[in-house]
Amino acid sequence: MTILIVEDEAITVMLMKVIIKELGHTVQNAVATGEEAIRIVDTLKPDLIIMDILLAGEMNGIETAAEIRKKSDIPIVYATGYDDCDVKEKAMKTYPIGYLIKPLSQSDFEKIFDLYHATYRN
Repeated sequence: MTILIVEDEAITVMLMKVIIKELGHTVQNAVATGEEAIRIVDTLKPDLIIMDILLAGEMNGIETAAEIRKKSDIPIVYATGYDDCDVKEKAMKTYPIGYLIKPLSQSDFEKIFDLYHATYRN
């Protein structure tokens, strides 16, 4: 599976890359802004996007996911520090396959990857 990470915290990106690699998958790219993600998603065509909600740049992750959804059906997983009901409700309107709360663990990614494979690879 190839993955695009949309996250503006370098430490979090490094952690995600390690976990993803340990689980046998590939990070195609990691970008810090929604604008960058929108620009490259058509070119990269990742299997999965891991999206933070609070991003650098003009757009947040929910807005970015909504824009990506307009032109693609690539599954999106939110990985965020926001455990607020209002934020989660807004995020769910973009139909993510998961909503992970930071700090992230390997078991969080295992569950998401299992769900991805069950839903998109059968």
